[in-house]
Amino acid sequence: MGVDVMKQQLIERIQNGDELLIRVIFAVSEALEEDISQEEVLTILPPAGSRITMKELIAEIEEADAEIDRGEFLTSEELEKEMEQW
Repeated sequence: MGVDVMKQQLIERIQNGDELLIRVIFAVSEALEEDISQEEVLTILPPAGSRITMKELIAEIEEADAEIDRGEFLTSEELEKEMEQW
């Protein structure tokens, strides 16, 4: 599938999407605006050809939200210190 087709499909999905979809797409786009390399992006994305159901995606997002609520996250300063040790 070409990039132009993907762009058009994304536009349609965003226009018809519910709040959860919009928040997920927005969060991903915000993360990509950060100074992360293409190599780092590829470690975040699932392997090509793998699929996840909407139910699984929602469960993962809800778990991530719960982790944040429990304080289970790194601040950007903590992450920078950790990255220095890589």
